[in-house]
Amino acid sequence: MTELLFAEQIKQATHVKVANYIRKGILTGKWAFREHLNEKLVSEELGLSRGPVRDAIKQLHIEGLIEIPGNGRPYVVGFSDKSFADWCRIRTYLETLAIQESVEAGDSRAYHEMTEIVKAMESVAAAEREPYIWLDLYFHRRLVESSQNRALCKLWETLSPCLYTLLELIAERYDTQKQIGMHQEILAHLQRGESRQAIDCLTTHIQAGKQTVEQVVLFSSGRG
Repeated sequence: MTELLFAEQIKQATHVKVANYIRKGILTGKWAFREHLNEKLVSEELGLSRGPVRDAIKQLHIEGLIEIPGNGRPYVVGFSDKSFADWCRIRTYLETLAIQESVEAGDSRAYHEMTEIVKAMESVAAAEREPYIWLDLYFHRRLVESSQNRALCKLWETLSPCLYTLLELIAERYDTQKQIGMHQEILAHLQRGESRQAIDCLTTHIQAGKQTVEQVVLFSSGRG
């Protein structure tokens, strides 16, 4: 399981990795609110051509962390308190809907894979932070995919890059055993067809993550 996830990470396009680097910098204050994000300087810092950096900036513009005005000079927006709360709310809505539709679909194969993911999380939790983060993300991806709702999966994928970065940022503060327990509870309720209880566990899980992120991320002074 972890080998497959690392293969997936290695295959990531360069601009995806650059976007994660810039995203992390924005959320931790490397670039200040409304600061110009200089494509040339970033490319020199990373030892890359400007193409992947330009593509990364476009991705972060789609995510709302960067604005690109008419003059083409991108500047940092980041998360304000409100925009982060909105982001968490949207994620909760999407995964709540996924749970409801997953219970209706009864995708036993997905539930089996999620069980294996949790086991893999337990096996790497004490020693390997990076595989653990990928497994955590993969659990939620499979949760959404178990809904068998293609449109919902596409929407969730727009949030997943930022979710990965946030998981990286809070990794050192993670109580991994507690987090694994939350995943086990969500899965157990899904397997029993208990959508309401699974949603309650999911909401608690996301709120716990939100509170940890708020201790790490430097929020901007923007209103959006």
